[in-house]
Amino acid sequence: EFLKTSSNDTVETTVRQLALEAQLPNAQKRDSMGICFVGKRNHAEFVQDFLEPPEESIGRCINIEDGSLVTTFDPLQQPSFLYATIGQGAKIGGASQKWFVVEKPDATTLFICPGTHHPSLYADSFQVDHVHWIS
Repeated sequence: EFLKTSSNDTVETTVRQLALEAQLPNAQKRDSMGICFVGKRNHAEFVQDFLEPPEESIGRCINIEDGSLVTTFDPLQQPSFLYATIGQGAKIGGASQKWFVVEKPDATTLFICPGTHHPSLYADSFQVDHVHWIS
């Protein structure tokens, strides 16, 4: 029953309570929003060490709703946009609302949506390739 619970419909405290009741070993661990193997380093700087700089000198953040240009960015000056992941907040200076990354067709184009509960942030399916089961 625990695994059937949708994280979209369940608040964090309920999930934590279910984990306690199920005696999961990580039930009382603090939340982690980072990438565990990066450690206490800047994510963008870490990723920069492994990727080539983009050929495009200007990046674009495009509103997924209407295709309008929300902002542009210099990938070398604002690498956080360059290395943003799907679902991550897009920190746009001066914006009156929070924006989130929905899609990245290439390194310098981000489709973004307004708000945390936008339909484009949800999916009802996903695809996995090259699955390796470990028992």
